[in-house]
This record gives sequence, structure tokens and C-alpha cells, in this order.
Amino acid sequence: MLDLVRAGVGLSLARDALAMTERQERGLVFAEKMQVPCSLGFICRQDRCREPVIAWALEMLNRVWDSGE
Repeated sequence: MLDLVRAGVGLSLARDALAMTERQERGLVFAEKMQVPCSLGFICRQDRCREPVIAWALEMLNRVWDSGE
């Protein structure tokens, strides 16, 4: 995505540290006061959701989201 921004034909969301680096090294504009409300989702194939690593990830996500963190 940042390649499109650097080429002048795109916009992108980026972590703060990455956006600041791009601003300092390449002069890209960083919209500091902009907030974008969004929903996050985690998806996987249903036939794989019981695999140990995927099941663990789903459990951790449920713990974080259910606790309001």
C-alpha cells in the first residue's frame, strides 16, 4: 500500500511509527488528528478453526475483546 502512496496514486492506513518514518524520510503527509472508526474482524476457514494454533488465536482474541481491552 505504501508503494501506491509513494507513487502518488494511493492513500493508506499505517501504524504511527511507520507513518512518522515515511514523513521524515520521504516527505509524505501524515494526518495526525484524523480518526477512522472501524471494525476489526478475524476470519479463518471453518474446517481449520480447531487446529491448535488457530484455536489458540481465536481464544486469545475472545479474551481480549470480551474483557473490553
